[in-house]
Amino acid sequence: MIYRYRPRLNEKINGYFICDTGRLSYKKENENRLYDNLLQGENKELFECIKEAENILNIHKKKCFFISPNLSIEEMFLLKNTADRFSCDLIVCTDEYEDKGFGDDFLRQNDLALNINAAKILGLHVSSYAKELVGDYDLNIFVDLKNINSWIELSLGAKKPCCTLCAFFYENLSNCLFSLAIASHTEKVGTFLTSGKMLQKSKGRVRKNQQARSLSFVLSRLARLPFSDEEELWRDGHLSLFEGFERAYDE
Repeated sequence: MIYRYRPRLNEKINGYFICDTGRLSYKKENENRLYDNLLQGENKELFECIKEAENILNIHKKKCFFISPNLSIEEMFLLKNTADRFSCDLIVCTDEYEDKGFGDDFLRQNDLALNINAAKILGLHVSSYAKELVGDYDLNIFVDLKNINSWIELSLGAKKPCCTLCAFFYENLSNCLFSLAIASHTEKVGTFLTSGKMLQKSKGRVRKNQQARSLSFVLSRLARLPFSDEEELWRDGHLSLFEGFERAYDE
């Protein structure tokens, strides 16, 4: 079904739109990438960072993963298992994805988060006020969130240490206990539950940067999870909650 097939004028937004240049272009995906894994701002080898990250997660008692609602089903499942492994809370953050209105009701939705339906089916805690909870924890782990810089500033402002797993470089990463580089959203392979409740698999829209490992790879090593890849999760029935949904054509 085609909802919009040519630019549409709306002076209350930004004139003629929509343009994918800022979201999916080569420039957007390759500028300012985080290629190095960091320990307190210093470049380290990936597995050294993972080992130290495991120690950090074990030391702190009250901690929470604040994660993007745009992660794939497989990534959300692995994060849920990682949080259980380290006795962490986990919150799917929709703070910056709520539709405030664009001056008209053209394709208006209550939520702009890509995979929020899957998060709810997995039983994850979803909150549009997650930023208000950052000060409640002794350690905050921010995963692939929009504008991670603002989350880091909140954590540091509350005098709480934080860590990140992200695809892009931000100035405040030097203030994190660790920052692990991961593949970007358009590089990842994974499955999403559409607003029409259909499963759709993304094979990655752009070529993956060689320096960036997938989030699934990093989590399986960090939490020592017994899963080797995304396909195994489906094959072995770990994602059976989604078996009743119709599959859309793969991208």
